[in-house]
Amino acid sequence: MKIILLDKSYKQQVLKLYDDVINNLENELWFLPRTQNEVDSFFDKNHCCMVGIEEGQIVASSVLHLDNKIFNDVLTVLDIENKNVAELGRCVVAPSFRGNNLMFKLNKKLLELAKSLGIKKIVATAHPDNIAINKSLIKLGMKNVKTMLRDNNYLRNVYLLELK
Repeated sequence: MKIILLDKSYKQQVLKLYDDVINNLENELWFLPRTQNEVDSFFDKNHCCMVGIEEGQIVASSVLHLDNKIFNDVLTVLDIENKNVAELGRCVVAPSFRGNNLMFKLNKKLLELAKSLGIKKIVATAHPDNIAINKSLIKLGMKNVKTMLRDNNYLRNVYLLELK
C-alpha cells in the first residue's frame, strides 16, 4: 500500500470511501456524521489527512486534526490544556481491505508527522464495540482513559498518547 498525504485530486475518492464505509457499518453509531464542510477542511492547514492507495484507489483514510475546536469536547473531558494537542480521527478502511493493519499503518505515519510538528499529546475516540479501531489505537500505544458521549449521542472510549 502506498501512503500519501491527501491532495484535492483524490477528494471524490475519499468521499466515495466514506460513503462505502458508512453504508456497510455493523452499527451506525460507530461513525460520527460528517458534513461536506468537514471533508473540505481536510485540505486546510488545520488537518493532515493520510490515505492508503492500492491499484490507484484510496482504500483507507485517517485524519490528524490540529484545530482543537474540533475536539474541544474531548479535551474538556480529559481536563487537559489545548496546547500542542491533536486528534486522530475519521479513520476508515474499505470493507474489502479490512484485516490488513491499514489503519495502524496510516495512524503510525500520522503520529510521526505530529511529532515533527511539535505535537505533544494525541487524543482519539472510538465506539466501545468497534473492536478493530480500539485494538489499532492500543497497538499505537494509546491508553483508554475515559468514556464519554460525543455530540450527546455517540458513546466513545477516549484515548490519550503522550508523544516523546
